[in-house]
Amino acid sequence: MSTSGDHHSASAPAVICVLDSSALVETKAVLKIEQQFPFFKGLSFLLSAGQVAYPPQVAREMTRVQYPDTPGAWIASERGTKRYHEPGDTTVAEVMNAAPDLVDPLDESDPADPYVLAMALEIKRQHPDSMVVVVTNDFVDRRPVKSSLASACEKMGVLSWNLAEFLEWVGPELEWMNAPLDE
Repeated sequence: MSTSGDHHSASAPAVICVLDSSALVETKAVLKIEQQFPFFKGLSFLLSAGQVAYPPQVAREMTRVQYPDTPGAWIASERGTKRYHEPGDTTVAEVMNAAPDLVDPLDESDPADPYVLAMALEIKRQHPDSMVVVVTNDFVDRRPVKSSLASACEKMGVLSWNLAEFLEWVGPELEWMNAPLDE
């Protein structure tokens, strides 16, 4: 397993989920505190297996506070474990050309949404036999200011799941850990 980005692996996972910050943040509201540790432990396994991914911009969004909570602490602990490279500028530009309102022009932070979608596009192109899914809770368009990440995914031909759909998929994937996701 390569930690620097194994783009051309012949054995790509059947499903590859690219995580958005909004879905990771939502885990705090959906999972009980005692469920969070086993869940994020399982995400670490899926991350190293190439079944989940996220761009560096998601990590920055999740860890920019002084004392990050469980999702932020998890993502900070996983630096160097990622299997896929940060998306290239050309793909990010392609996303922004197709969905220019994906970024709120008044937001001064480094928004992760275009990078999440660009990463999904690159993985989808490199592994055409894999189902590539963006996991986000950003499904509400706030036009004319900003389109949702889900709308941009639809425009670019990338499947998107909300956190509930991701948890439905990930539950059986983490069954070996006896992660209590259904209690």
